[in-house]
Amino acid sequence: MADVALIDLVIIGRALPPPASLTGVKLGVYRDYFFKDLDSDTTAVINGALEKLKQAGVTIIEVDMPDLQKLNDAASFPVALYEAYDDLKAYLERYRTGLSVEQVAAQIASKDVKGTYDELVIPRKLPAPNGVADAEPAYKAAMAQARPALLKYFDDTFARHGVEALIGPTTPRVAVSQGPEASSVPTFLFFIRNTDPGSNAGIPGLTIPAGLGPGTRLPVGLSLDGPRGSDERLIALGLAIEKVLGRTPPPQL
Repeated sequence: MADVALIDLVIIGRALPPPASLTGVKLGVYRDYFFKDLDSDTTAVINGALEKLKQAGVTIIEVDMPDLQKLNDAASFPVALYEAYDDLKAYLERYRTGLSVEQVAAQIASKDVKGTYDELVIPRKLPAPNGVADAEPAYKAAMAQARPALLKYFDDTFARHGVEALIGPTTPRVAVSQGPEASSVPTFLFFIRNTDPGSNAGIPGLTIPAGLGPGTRLPVGLSLDGPRGSDERLIALGLAIEKVLGRTPPPQL
């Protein structure tokens, strides 16, 4: 968390915040989405982390966000896949690399990422029920309607339940072994599930090491998503939570 705070200082130019007091802090938990399909290691570590936070003075509030999946789906890939081309092109031109997006994509080693670029990003397409469709109309609709609606949904949830952030596992499971499964699209979609909505809404978020799974001894992360503009407060909460959870030892090879 000290590194996160330092990066924030470099970008924003404000002083490092001290760790927050956790007494009376309210954090929201939405189990039907962020806690769905967890493996036993993730369940054990996250439940243990929440208990430690309760003992440190945090109140865990159960929240309800039944439309989260629908609202996120409308904003997620239409924005990410469409902007991936434009942002990479701008980066390559800004730093005078002499490379095109197509040339960079040709060198991608990850099969699932390369497939995404070859089939969707470069031809400016999105997955559709009968194949693919032009990405631009969906992107414009996402930016004009879906993304603002997702952000408002988060805003309303924070306000309605009086929570400072949503808390949950960073990923539903510990890392999978390298191989065909690790490079599959379903695996990719599964592992970005919990961090995707906050990123698409444009709200601040961070993840904190929470411990090693008792079975696999692989790391488990605890994520926080806060209201827009709450970056400094979220860092202060993260610094305090990290002290409560303690340092996660490196996994043994």
